[in-house]
Amino acid sequence: MNTHFLCPPHRQWLSQNLRAAESHYFHAADTAQYFIEQRDWTSALPYCGCAFETLEIILSGSSEPLAHQILNFTHSGILLAKGFGQLGRLDDRASTYQRCIDRLQLQLTINHSLQHNQLITDCLQALQKGLQTCDLRHHKQRSNNHVSYTNFAKSQLH
Repeated sequence: MNTHFLCPPHRQWLSQNLRAAESHYFHAADTAQYFIEQRDWTSALPYCGCAFETLEIILSGSSEPLAHQILNFTHSGILLAKGFGQLGRLDDRASTYQRCIDRLQLQLTINHSLQHNQLITDCLQALQKGLQTCDLRHHKQRSNNHVSYTNFAKSQLH
């Protein structure tokens, strides 16, 4: 996923101001939720992305992330992946799930206490289910596209 929702100066500022990053996350998440409730995924996606990237910054800047930060990261990743799916960006959807999984697996390796390991493991399971669903739908869509193309090709021969 090459998409970046935060500009470099904003990203740097949030990295240096984790308290402001927390506030920024809540604002982005609330705005995303508003658009999702309106079923306006085009407008929701940038806010989902900002919330997700802000939580990546928070996790990276925290020596021991809090449980709600881990849960919010997982939730925002799932919403971002869903947004990509709603807009037909299937590769970005799968990449988002994988990016979340990679980040939480890294968190398990750097987490020196066992405080949140079960929570992280539970979040990883939810994300892996999403990724598997993604893979199945993507494979089914490719199969359907192939069937449609084959049927079209056959109709052109007759």
